[in-house]
Amino acid sequence: MQNVPSTDLVSHEPQPPSGAAFFAAWLSFRQLDPYDPVSATATHRMYGNIWKLWLRHLQSRDVPWLEASPVDVAHFLKQLKARRTKTADGRVRPVSEVSQQRYWQVLHWVYVHAMDLGMCKRVPTGELHESDRPHKLNDDPTVLDPVLWLTLPKAFPKAGFCDSYGTRDLVILRLLYEHGLTSEELRDMHLTDLIWRPSAGGEISKEATNTVIGAHLKGSRMSQDRTVFFADSLCHAMDQWLNFRQSQSKYAGKEWVFLSDRANQISIRILFHLVSRTIEAAARQADIPLPLRCGPQVIRNTLIREKLELRWPIEKIMAFAGLKNPESVWRHAK
Repeated sequence: MQNVPSTDLVSHEPQPPSGAAFFAAWLSFRQLDPYDPVSATATHRMYGNIWKLWLRHLQSRDVPWLEASPVDVAHFLKQLKARRTKTADGRVRPVSEVSQQRYWQVLHWVYVHAMDLGMCKRVPTGELHESDRPHKLNDDPTVLDPVLWLTLPKAFPKAGFCDSYGTRDLVILRLLYEHGLTSEELRDMHLTDLIWRPSAGGEISKEATNTVIGAHLKGSRMSQDRTVFFADSLCHAMDQWLNFRQSQSKYAGKEWVFLSDRANQISIRILFHLVSRTIEAAARQADIPLPLRCGPQVIRNTLIREKLELRWPIEKIMAFAGLKNPESVWRHAK
């Protein structure tokens, strides 16, 4: 008689995804995050390289990725700390504390997501002894390093040397850097919100001067309703963008100030890609590591922190940034 396997010995439980497959799913999940999406191609590549290095480390220890322990993480970070990297000019230097923190952070994000989905029972990165965990160089990774903050404008598109969409990007970056606008305030800015330079008779008329000097900002909360006035260089760049915008028939009838080349309202994805690649360029110029996060909110947080360090009164910062109470100032800046 032919032996038939007992049904009791056949497992019908679904097999867990491979480490590579789960990472790809996590990355797709993070791309859709409305508050901190991971959208820049360079960031995808960097996170992917970190995860591949981690999987190779686990493979060398014959450990399935869902069974990784704090000891595995500690050994991984210890090896990373001993590595050396080459700079663009050929110099060799150790992996920085910021890079070590970034490696830990990527692993932590992925394992927290796996635990949230019920795929693992522990988050190995969260159980590290304090001595094994990379030290944070900044209490809040969403605030830019002071050197990077000062270098950032050097990475903006150069006025007079960029195309029309480069001019649009310059206006957006300067609105973020000088006025701390949120992504939604930028996206929802309408032509009717713009303030035009008054004519000689005192009337505000677009036909009179064709020069924008500021904008009325409107938000979902009363505290977000405020008026900002532009520096002369920003006025000039805004005029250039608006002149180009008016010359494009595809933009006729569109009420938003900032539009994509396909005549759509500028998207969150475009804003994050613009800001992240600008921060990456500034970091290369300053020869310092990238921050853990590179979105528009990071620029806003850093600007609020700068105002606090300049000893602006809390009420003035609240009015400047459209925040509803003093606690909001500290929450954004700490």
